[in-house]
Amino acid sequence: MYPPCNVYLTRERSLVFEFALAGFSEKEIDLQFSGDYMSFSAKEPEGFEAVEGAKYFKRRLKFKEIREQKYYVPEDKFNREKVKAVFRNGILKVTIPPKEEFETKEGIKIEIVKEGE
Repeated sequence: MYPPCNVYLTRERSLVFEFALAGFSEKEIDLQFSGDYMSFSAKEPEGFEAVEGAKYFKRRLKFKEIREQKYYVPEDKFNREKVKAVFRNGILKVTIPPKEEFETKEGIKIEIVKEGE
């Protein structure tokens, strides 16, 4: 199961993830960095089992465990020490600010020539 998710970059160059997690609590969510990736998973929420013997007309709310998902967050471009994760009204908003100084490698100049010369 994959929760609906928005991923965007703000004007300040912060990377933002918004996960829709209705029925979950912050205690059931696991969020961590490993290498150039942010890992996200969640345990099955308690108290949302199907009613035994019930005859459902519609059953779209199925609260299941969310297996590990990985999102690319380059370690050299984003400041993991200042990440902010806020869980409010069933939405987990993770904001990762940019690093002040980017670690860049020496570039190689590409010469451009006029065609026919």
